[in-house]
Amino acid sequence: SNIDTTAKNRAEAGQELDATLRYAGEFTGIRIAANIGYQRDAFNRDLASGGAGYSNGDVFFPTGSADNAQGSYASGIAKTFNLGLGLLHVSSGLFAQGEYSKVDYNFQNPETGILDGNRNANRWHIMAGITQNWFGIGKTALYGEYMRESNFQFAQAGYTGSCGGAPVTYGISCNFGPASATNIHGTATRSAVVSGDSVRTWGLGINQAIDAAAMDIYLNYRNNQLTDPNLAAGISAHSLSIITTGAKIRF
Repeated sequence: SNIDTTAKNRAEAGQELDATLRYAGEFTGIRIAANIGYQRDAFNRDLASGGAGYSNGDVFFPTGSADNAQGSYASGIAKTFNLGLGLLHVSSGLFAQGEYSKVDYNFQNPETGILDGNRNANRWHIMAGITQNWFGIGKTALYGEYMRESNFQFAQAGYTGSCGGAPVTYGISCNFGPASATNIHGTATRSAVVSGDSVRTWGLGINQAIDAAAMDIYLNYRNNQLTDPNLAAGISAHSLSIITTGAKIRF
C-alpha cells in the first residue's frame, strides 16, 4: 500500500503477507475441521526521512501546536500465528472446537530507529455443546464457551512523541534529527503500560434452525471480567454481561 507523505513524496505505507492451510474430513462418524495460519504485517514502512527500510523520522504536529504530538513515522511489525480445531460426533451431535492465537508486536523507537523487540499477546477460545433436531423444524444447538485474551494492551503499547513544549509554526518541523533553524529535535517515550492485562469471558448460548425458512434464531449470554494492573489507584474493574439475540435468514 502506497501513500503520499507530508512532504508529498511517494512512500510505502506497509506490507501484509499471510498464508493459511485448512483441512476437513470425516472418520468413523467424527467430522474434523482444522486450520493453521500465519500473518505478518509491516506497517508505516519508508515513511521516514531516512529512506527505505525502518528508520527514524518526523513527529506529526499540527501547525502552531506545542508538545501535542499526533503520532510518528515510526514503523513496526506484527506477526500472528493461529491454530483452530473442530470436532463433531455425527450420530450424537456432540461437538467441541477450539482456537489459539499468538501475536508478536515489535515497534520501532522513532528516535533511535531501532526495533525494540517482541511483546507477546495471546488469545484462546473453547466451545462445546450438542446439536440435534429434537423438534422436527431444524437442529437445535446448545453450547457453552470460555475465552481468555492476555497482554493485548501491554503488547500494543507503542511510543508517544514530544517536541519539548516548543511551539511548531509554519516552516518549522519537529523530528528526531539534529536541531536547526528549521527543525526542533523531538523525543520519543515508550508507553509505561506493564504486562498482566487480561479479559476472561464465559458464555452460554442456543441456536435454533428453522429449515423451512432457511433461518436461524439465536440467543447468547457472555460474562466478561477484566484484569488490568495499569488501572489508577482507587479504580477497580467490573464485570460486563452481554446478551445477544437475533435471527439470520440465508438467501
